[in-house]
Formats: sequence, C-alpha cells, structure tokens
Amino acid sequence: MSSSSSKLIQESKEILCFEMNHLPDFVLKKLEEEIKETPEKRRKSLLELKKLLEEEQLTRGIDLHEDFLTQYLRHCKYDIQRAFFVMRSMLLLRKKDSSLFDGIPDEFFLTKDSLKCFLILPKRCPEGCTVVIIQCGI
Repeated sequence: MSSSSSKLIQESKEILCFEMNHLPDFVLKKLEEEIKETPEKRRKSLLELKKLLEEEQLTRGIDLHEDFLTQYLRHCKYDIQRAFFVMRSMLLLRKKDSSLFDGIPDEFFLTKDSLKCFLILPKRCPEGCTVVIIQCGI
C-alpha cells in the first residue's frame, strides 16, 4: 500500500458498516490514485468491455450489471482485454462445473454446530475490509 493511501485511510477513521451500497470517499480517491479511475475512463471502458462480451458467443445476450463488470475492470487495472479473458474464463468454469457456484443457505450456518467456529463482524476495518474471527479447535 502506498504511503498516500495509508494517509487517506488514517484521515478517514470511520468504522464502516458490513453492508454498504456505496464506496466511501477515501476508496474513490484510492481508485483514482492507484489505477487512475475516473468516471469518463470507467464509462468508456465499460462500453468497450460490453462490446467485446456481446461479440463473444459464450457471453452474447447475457445482461451483466455495470457494477459487476466494473469489479473485473478494477481487478485488471482497466486492461480491457485481460478483464474480458478473466470474465470469459469464469463463465467457462461456471458452465463446466456449475455446482461450484451454488449458494449456501443462511440456515446452514445457523443450525450447524461445527460451523460456529467463525464470526463475521457487523462492522468493517477502517480500510473497508470485512473482518472474520475464526476460532480453531473448538
């Protein structure tokens, strides 16, 4: 983490909720600083990625939310070809072995004693990460 990113986080001192529907200002500044994300760059990259996805037989006709596509672009630091390749690989894996993507119902975690060895905290750390406490050997 760069020293300026550390300064942004230290300035924030805000304890973030587990469920969030927005990115805090310090995260937006970090995105701009580290991967040069701007609203214009994001919009242009989303259009290019959507065009590639529409041209690909595997992904043609799939309506993917912009927030979902943005996560791939950010992961690949706005390298559109790489984001397309990573997304295509994920879809091929999902097609090949869809059981890997099945969700686990909440009741499973609430009723199984062996799974009570971990706890997801209701707040995030100042950097915005989810905090999980794991107790081994219970």
